[in-house]
Amino acid sequence: MNDWQVIWSHQVEGPVNDVHIDEHGALVASGQTLFSIRTDGSLHWRSDQIFDVYSVEIAGSSVAILTGTSIHVIDRHSGRPLSDGRSIPGGYREVLSRPGGGWVAADRGDHLHVFRPNGRGIRRLRVGSMRGLVGWLDREHLLMLDLDGALRCVRLHGEHAQRRIEDRRWMWCSSLERGRLLLLDVEGMLHEGVPNPFGWDEIERISDGDIEPYRAVRCMDGWWTMDLEGRVRHALEANNIGFGDDPVDYLSSDGIGSILTATREGLLRWSIAPGVSGLRAEGRRRRNHAPPRTALRPRICPPARALRSRRPRHPLDGQLPAGGRVDAPALRAVPAQIPSGGGAPAVRPDPARAILQGAVRHAAIGADQGQGIDDGGSLCAISACLSELSTAGGVFTV
Repeated sequence: MNDWQVIWSHQVEGPVNDVHIDEHGALVASGQTLFSIRTDGSLHWRSDQIFDVYSVEIAGSSVAILTGTSIHVIDRHSGRPLSDGRSIPGGYREVLSRPGGGWVAADRGDHLHVFRPNGRGIRRLRVGSMRGLVGWLDREHLLMLDLDGALRCVRLHGEHAQRRIEDRRWMWCSSLERGRLLLLDVEGMLHEGVPNPFGWDEIERISDGDIEPYRAVRCMDGWWTMDLEGRVRHALEANNIGFGDDPVDYLSSDGIGSILTATREGLLRWSIAPGVSGLRAEGRRRRNHAPPRTALRPRICPPARALRSRRPRHPLDGQLPAGGRVDAPALRAVPAQIPSGGGAPAVRPDPARAILQGAVRHAAIGADQGQGIDDGGSLCAISACLSELSTAGGVFTV
């Protein structure tokens, strides 16, 4: 396995309280300021708060922050406030985005607070004391870790029923990442599993007790952990590949090849996976050696006369007066086409021809009774049918 590559580092002012990254860059909570940093390391925007910002959660184009005793929702791309904030005595401990939109925050007591995407409160649930929020199994089922180390599933809908998914106790567990959990049992063994509201879809031991993680993120090839001393290493490898021995205090990942580490003093490092760094280098090489684009020749349209329809002339062309009415003798005077060999006209049995003959006879009878043929209706249809028959070389008689 190759080393990870640090593509940029940055020193921010003040103590760092939390970091979070996504595909647009990083959000860094430093003192009373929230910084937005692009993926290339440049500053995007900053938002100043009255109190220290100590927790950040991103959900699409919105960000929930915990500051003082309040929760606020701001715009991810501009830092503009989207809510007035909601405060409670004692403040909130952590906040988690809800699948489909919305937020859930745990206070420092035994309550969960459910919010809409704009930060407006919906309801408050009393679920008992907990150590922390783990993640969502779906929109209504939330997994949390009890004070005694048991995993508990809470259903937010209806009477918010809750149950422990098993009797086993865990010393530590990660947040739920793409449906998977990393857990440390009481014997120091590291496990990875896929939970459900009633137990486990699968769970297996992946380490024999040589790791005691404090934080963990899942990125590309598995889990990356930060131990109690602040060293970052892979959960299945014996060394810290590309992250060195410098201790860090915070760890965040976008899940697709980037990891951000931060120290309490404000040193940020953005690292990318070996495969991602190779793709970036290959993309730069192709852009530098790509041949210049040639200008496309404009397409010249043919003149309008060349696009004019070449519909063959039929017997009624030029016989209509300006008013669009014609008498019956003109219709009956349409000559029949005789085959080149002479003899009687060859009439083909065709249902469409029979229908057309009936329409012409009906129009002729109406004309004999003093009713004209309207150019906007019957005459246009008859003229078009006659044209098609003439083009096909057929014979028509009334």
